[in-house]
Amino acid sequence: MTEKNRTYITHLKVTDVPWHRLTTAYGRGTDFPAHLTVLEQIAPFFLIPHHPYAISLLLKISDGFRTEEFCRLGLTGSSGDWERLVRGVIREFEENNSGEDLFHFDSDEDVFCVYSQYIDDLMMLAKMIRVACADEKTMGMYLNMSEAAKA
Repeated sequence: MTEKNRTYITHLKVTDVPWHRLTTAYGRGTDFPAHLTVLEQIAPFFLIPHHPYAISLLLKISDGFRTEEFCRLGLTGSSGDWERLVRGVIREFEENNSGEDLFHFDSDEDVFCVYSQYIDDLMMLAKMIRVACADEKTMGMYLNMSEAAKA
């Protein structure tokens, strides 16, 4: 790759791309900027297909996202800790929305995974998780909600 191309790619912004000229299997790429904005809002979480009719929201544990906050709360930031936190978020989600069992977990040691066949609900959950991670106090509240649900 030439230095000129590398510089161009490094400094490229979503708004610089002529999306209206790019074709996709579904038509023009004009909706891509909105989708990319949503993906930026949920980072470092990311999405992949999960089974034929579901989408997974994942987090690589090795990236260390919010590990310091988990440590200060007496946890390690493992996929189990993330699952506990997200169960608290889901509990609030289900109180504000009709429907239970919208979300399922498929985590392992290296990756936290929550999935659903309802993409809109999963995206809302992703945004709620980001808010839950905003500060240590909020994380603690959701972790306690999860523990209260077990009791």
